Amino acid sequence: MRVPEYAETPELAVEAMAEIPMKGKGKGPITQLLFHHNSSVLLISIGNTIHSISLTSSSVEHSLELAEFDHSVWIAHPQDPELVVGFGPNEIRILDWKLVEIYSITVGPWNHLDYATIDKVLVTQDREHVLVQVSSRNHNKKERTLHCFKTADFLTSFEETLGTEHQRKPDVINPTILPYAVSSEIAIPLSFLSHNRLIFLSRDYSICSWQLISSNTMPTPRAGNSIATANLSLYPNHHRTNIAVKKPFKELFCLPGDLIGMDCLSLCTIWEAEICFLCPRNGEVAVVKCAGLV
Repeated sequence: MRVPEYAETPELAVEAMAEIPMKGKGKGPITQLLFHHNSSVLLISIGNTIHSISLTSSSVEHSLELAEFDHSVWIAHPQDPELVVGFGPNEIRILDWKLVEIYSITVGPWNHLDYATIDKVLVTQDREHVLVQVSSRNHNKKERTLHCFKTADFLTSFEETLGTEHQRKPDVINPTILPYAVSSEIAIPLSFLSHNRLIFLSRDYSICSWQLISSNTMPTPRAGNSIATANLSLYPNHHRTNIAVKKPFKELFCLPGDLIGMDCLSLCTIWEAEICFLCPRNGEVAVVKCAGLV
């Protein structure tokens, strides 16, 4: 990984902080960078290999090779900054920043998907839920589904009740599967804003908002070492699930024609600090502000 040497223009100043050689550290390009909350460690994903780099010594300190086709997407643990969570096509792994596995969890529905890949992982602003977009093949047709996990399912410590043993960690999690009528319209989930509003790019190239509601009526786990979560598509009454549709998703604005192109759209994002939509275009970045994002 190479950082340019000091350079300065009227608009930009860049200073090299470190140069870390990554040649031979994995097959393919770097696909993800993830910083520790105090910027002391950087996690890098290259193909099916992840590396933990100390930004103090500027060296690769730990490496972990995963299964051949395991291209996991990694996030910092929403409720424990000393851990990372990896969402792979077959299971979820919880590691520390030294890449030591704490434990792994099987995701029930993912065992029945053909050629599944993880497209996007987002954490709600209240840090209570994690939304995962999964792509799979069904009769040679690509399908996308959205799976919602409770962050509590990823906790590694359990309270001890007087006179009882510690709760066992779940081996299997069955997440909430969001309605197909919504997930099929979402091309790229972009971000969660206040009040758990999901901002996404729709299949007709519009930026839309969809409201999720967290309720206190969580599903009761099944007996045994498995956590079960309600499936929205099975329950027409919203109050019977832990995630419910407050209202249909609404279109905030349509993208102009010169922004429509997968090379641009694959890099578009929401700048949460300024609450605006960013999209690269012809070497520049288009910035769109909209009252519906606030």
